Amino acid sequence: IAVVEAMAAGLPVIVTPEVGIAREIVRAGAGLMVAGEGARFAQAMRALVEHPARRQEMGARARELVRAKFSIEAMTTDLIALYERAIREAGAR
Repeated sequence: IAVVEAMAAGLPVIVTPEVGIAREIVRAGAGLMVAGEGARFAQAMRALVEHPARRQEMGARARELVRAKFSIEAMTTDLIALYERAIREAGAR
């Protein structure tokens, strides 16, 4: 939840592959994914600190990703679609 909260605040995030939404974050350009070792994490942090324009762009993309995929509205829409699909599939049996 902390990752999504940070993105909602407009911050780019650095995550490891074990974070459930890591690949989605990378696809959206909302953050970086690195192996869970100190040196790689530090390198990713340095890259964001040294490139403020990139950091700002990734932060904007992070906020948009949260709005599109993880907001209450987006999650409600997805949940309704899931229920509707389950009902259709149950009726087809």
